[in-house]
Amino acid sequence: MKYFYLFVMLTLTACSTFEHHRGAYIDPAILKKISIGVSRDEDVRNYLGAPTMTSHFDGIKWYYVYSLNEQISCFNPKLSKRHIIQIDFDQKGVVQKLHEFNEKDGKQIEPSQEKTPSGGYETSVLKEIFGNFGRYSNMENKNK
Repeated sequence: MKYFYLFVMLTLTACSTFEHHRGAYIDPAILKKISIGVSRDEDVRNYLGAPTMTSHFDGIKWYYVYSLNEQISCFNPKLSKRHIIQIDFDQKGVVQKLHEFNEKDGKQIEPSQEKTPSGGYETSVLKEIFGNFGRYSNMENKNK
């Protein structure tokens, strides 16, 4: 009977849920401290910390990304929550816009199955092993 209870306990613990947090969650109260047209990049860094990533191609933008994935037992993790904050700055470092995105704003993309051709040639194991015979001559013959 005690093995039955042990089996039940192990079965129940195997079905537990794991939470995987990625990034830092930004509290909405702290986010309200950032004023558009007033706050500077130093203020934002003091309130929110270093950004997850930055962009300099289309103006200066900082991104803060947080995601929560839940995984049950050995199944693949499932995205539960995603929160992305995009802050746009002007050239002087003053906040111009503040955007918030969540998991509903994202788009699912399919990776391409096409292969990129690479330069070079195809080789085999035998060609690798026997291809070097005769390439290297005796060092004494080279010095003469």
